[in-house]
Amino acid sequence: MTREWAIVVHEAGHAVVAWYFGMTPTSMTFVGDDGNPCTTHNRESFLKGLPGKGLIRDLLASIITAVELAAGGCAELAIGIDHQNCGWSSDATQLQPHLTAISKICGYSYEYCWEVVSAMAKEVLAEADLWLAVEELAEDFVRTRTLGAPELSAFFSVRDGAACSDRVQVLLGFVDTPAARATAKAHGVDR
Repeated sequence: MTREWAIVVHEAGHAVVAWYFGMTPTSMTFVGDDGNPCTTHNRESFLKGLPGKGLIRDLLASIITAVELAAGGCAELAIGIDHQNCGWSSDATQLQPHLTAISKICGYSYEYCWEVVSAMAKEVLAEADLWLAVEELAEDFVRTRTLGAPELSAFFSVRDGAACSDRVQVLLGFVDTPAARATAKAHGVDR
């Protein structure tokens, strides 16, 4: 396993999980703004369209974002690479506020939230058709070194999947806890 392959699998993991939840990957490149490989997508506009309001919508956004961020390292683990070798430190920094928010709102420990989020990412990546998409996208990425919106759109347009709303409903099971309900009530959020 080469470092380059670990990097492209890591980035493809982000892209496939982002797509799985309904985001549109817009680019994959070996040299992002900070000089490191990166995957970008329409996270902000996607998250604004999530169901719910206020605290609950923010919680869903944090869960989806955390699962997508965890997917890079989980993809590396799936190919037998210690996920701390590639882009994990940047992902871990971005994950921290989302895991803290999930922990605070749901009343779970930070460590438990990390376990759940990483398990969700691993579960998505373990679906045979989605793992095949990771491998195919990684191969395209190695070949081209940069994938833009047209290439990513073409890649994902031929794949089927459940509606994003179905996936978000699954996440609501994680959100619907006594602590989350009490927090929502304390904040006057209509669930």
